[in-house]
Amino acid sequence: MDNVNFPTEVYLILSNAALHWILDQEALFSHFWQLLKPNGELLIECGGGKNLETTLPVIFKIIQFDQFREQFVLISDLISRN
Repeated sequence: MDNVNFPTEVYLILSNAALHWILDQEALFSHFWQLLKPNGELLIECGGGKNLETTLPVIFKIIQFDQFREQFVLISDLISRN
């Protein structure tokens, strides 16, 4: 993560079946927060079962903060936007 340097902030971070391999979940999501532009979106899929044992508690903790809550949307909300 320390080697990911974008010249600017981004509107979207997308990950499919990769984040469960990152050991430091807190640092990962902190880094994402720094990379996202205001109103940017984080779209992630981590698989299921044991893959989510470390990711879900971090996400549930982050969702409790007002500044992050609206960044987490249901897939049905995304579909209804189109």
